[in-house]
Amino acid sequence: MNNQEKARALTEAFSSSMISHNPVKSLHEIAEMHRANQRLKIIAQYWSQLNNIPIQQAAAFVENAIMNSSLIHRINN
Repeated sequence: MNNQEKARALTEAFSSSMISHNPVKSLHEIAEMHRANQRLKIIAQYWSQLNNIPIQQAAAFVENAIMNSSLIHRINN
């Protein structure tokens, strides 16, 4: 993500949170989502290195593992 894309994403996140019912909570949720995504990228990088697979394959594995986890199944059911 280049600087212009980052600026656009941050501006849109800020604008959407300001029109929400609870702007502070909305900003907090956006920040938490960003942190979680960053951590998932790091996990995928480690998985890729450990298993000698492409980063895209590792990222798909991590995403699939999360989506098939018991926690996600409990939340969605």
